[in-house]
Amino acid sequence: MGDADFAAGDYVFITGEIADASFCQQGQGTLVVQDIKKAEPPAHDRDPARAGGIALTADYLIGEWVAKGVDADCASPDFANRQSPGALVLEAEMGGHDNDAGIILGNYPRLDLDEPRQDLPMEARGPDGVAILRPATDAAYDPLTIGSASIAGDGIVFVRCG
Repeated sequence: MGDADFAAGDYVFITGEIADASFCQQGQGTLVVQDIKKAEPPAHDRDPARAGGIALTADYLIGEWVAKGVDADCASPDFANRQSPGALVLEAEMGGHDNDAGIILGNYPRLDLDEPRQDLPMEARGPDGVAILRPATDAAYDPLTIGSASIAGDGIVFVRCG
């Protein structure tokens, strides 16, 4: 294991066991590594240019959206983004959440969910797409359904209708 060819910032997949105690007798959070392999980064980290240089703005997001794929049907969009007084709001049937959530723009665009749910990061995908990603910090994330799409794994890309 000491000869692994990894550097700071690399993604790896580690298997192991939680130790009863470490060599310093602390034990809490100590992992006995059994195997370590290089891993592909999650989709949103693979290519910084994936967003196409497009900033998420209210004008970009307002409208109806459907999960990208062969079953995409704009006659039945997964959600709609609307400007309300003082806030940009995503309106949809969401499993385990109210049927609307605020959208926060700026340097870290995200879907602002009520506690105990964590916010979901959002990124542009080309001229007519937006990705809604799972929280980056929650290993025990319980997927959220937005319309017909479950936000899990690397997230879901939605395309604008109309």
